[in-house]
Amino acid sequence: MLSWRPLTGATAPPFAADALRQTGARSGNAVLRVIRAGSYAGRAPAFAPAPLLRAFGCGTLPHAFDNAPHSWAWFREPQITAGIAHFLQAGPACSRIERVRAFLAAAYECAGAAGLVRRIEEADISSAEAVAEESRVDLIVQASTTKHEHLGLVVEAKFGHHLTPRQLPAARRHAAGRGLRADNAAFLVVLPHRANAGTHILPRPANSNWRAVSWWALLTALERRLKPDVDGETFRSLRHTIWQQTYG
Repeated sequence: MLSWRPLTGATAPPFAADALRQTGARSGNAVLRVIRAGSYAGRAPAFAPAPLLRAFGCGTLPHAFDNAPHSWAWFREPQITAGIAHFLQAGPACSRIERVRAFLAAAYECAGAAGLVRRIEEADISSAEAVAEESRVDLIVQASTTKHEHLGLVVEAKFGHHLTPRQLPAARRHAAGRGLRADNAAFLVVLPHRANAGTHILPRPANSNWRAVSWWALLTALERRLKPDVDGETFRSLRHTIWQQTYG
């Protein structure tokens, strides 16, 4: 199972054995003294949930963890991306547009594309689309504006499989046919941990526009941006399933 600690962005302080030895010497073996006394007179520190809530993108809004995951099956990558595409497109047009806006903004945030974040937040979207496994591209999310502009996202989703040399260039070529380029789209390889991307394929010059992003980062960014009135219990269950399947 993968360790969740590197995904939070927090750095643990280094272990300092000398400080423990000095404290023990000053207290005359504090543990033994507590055992002999039979009680602990001090007060335990208060539990502070805020850092934990921030790490998972939790807040006052409904969260994926509010609904049970689909624990009865283990889903493959195409099933997960097809599920995401389904829920981004479910319901009336106004709901689809706001779900796609939230998903694109979350992806742009993870890609470090501040300009695209502003554009999708301010865009007057006329139509939105999400498709999975189109020409073997895991997920494409695209919004069209009333000014006939396109903003999009191309995702290669990984849960354990490795990238192959031709995968990313082929996805870029297919995206170009949809009018998606580096100036109006993000290209993400989404994995359990960014280090899983390896050092052989992603750094190639032909893949310079691709960014490795963890499912943790993408899901937490989406939780912060998805409005409750366009979310739903079944969509939250799918997101919880991705959390469970990725991080246990």
